[in-house]
Amino acid sequence: VADQSMPNVFVVDEEGDDEEEDEAEIALDGFDVQHKQKEVRDLVDRAVKFCASNPITKICRAFTHTKDFVEGELHIFLLDTKGVVYAHGEREDLLWKNLWDYKDSFGALAVQSIIKTAQAGPNWLTYEWGGAAKVSYVQKITIEDKDYVLGCGYYPHSKKYAAIGLV
Repeated sequence: VADQSMPNVFVVDEEGDDEEEDEAEIALDGFDVQHKQKEVRDLVDRAVKFCASNPITKICRAFTHTKDFVEGELHIFLLDTKGVVYAHGEREDLLWKNLWDYKDSFGALAVQSIIKTAQAGPNWLTYEWGGAAKVSYVQKITIEDKDYVLGCGYYPHSKKYAAIGLV
């Protein structure tokens, strides 16, 4: 239940009525988490299909140098399982960099967490990137007999989800 005296602050009611809380969150924050996560998964699914029928050079070019896999703030990233960035829809400066030892501001090894999560099966994870909480959907894919991690994420506009994700 939203505390009307303090916008964007949520109080768990004793009855645990999550539906009211979700509706209040969307109304106060103007951010629909389920819709955003569907957009992310749809973009990842489209990227996976593209990877299944194209060579790595065409994949990297499409993910990094075109807008084919950029939808608003969403973009695809592709790393190998050793942390080398092969494609990034937002930051070309990261291409070919090994981010295996990248530590976020909390000292967590964010890229290693991304890779570990993807290797365990497609899943969501929250990590700090560029000073803000980021929620990404990642999965392992194989291209030309080599394993990669493909993902897409967003910066949650909901302070509640950003705080929960970092706990």
